[in-house]
Amino acid sequence: MPPQPQIPMPQPHIPVLVPHVPWIWRFPPLTRFQFGSLWHDICFRRTGVVNPNGSVAGELAIGSRTWPTVEAGVNFTFARQGSYSLLMCVKTSKRAVNCLCFHESRAISTHLIHDANHDDHQALTGCIAPGLRADGNGIHDSAAAMNEVWTALGGFVMWKKVTILVANNIHGNETKEEWIRRREQRR
Repeated sequence: MPPQPQIPMPQPHIPVLVPHVPWIWRFPPLTRFQFGSLWHDICFRRTGVVNPNGSVAGELAIGSRTWPTVEAGVNFTFARQGSYSLLMCVKTSKRAVNCLCFHESRAISTHLIHDANHDDHQALTGCIAPGLRADGNGIHDSAAAMNEVWTALGGFVMWKKVTILVANNIHGNETKEEWIRRREQRR
């Protein structure tokens, strides 16, 4: 059998800040994101905005598509900056819903990406939820946005692995490794 042709990877790139709009980042239209030598299916970053209700704004990008996100707030646990492997699975506590699970350690396995029930950031405890649009109160149409995320990832397939780059922390400089080690010591 002849050798398979090599498919060239996209050139490295960096998200570009849109001038005069400090909280909007535009990603070049690629299917994966590079950080160092690692390629990621998803890129997530916090915008630095804390909404009046205490929720934290962010953005989730897959390919050329970007969704606004929300997290519970600065006083809640949150995924730290770094590269992670996620599993597609079903959240079973409180409300059964398809989600992406941070699974590299049992200590962080309750951190998920899923739709926010009734678009309510208070329903998120350490989780990230996308929306179709956002304002000072958080995100809107979260369930529809999560359906778009599944489509962008090729559909929901139980136990399928994808990768994510978490670009920044809500606060502090704790790394992924330090965060996981600290949480494992508490178990």
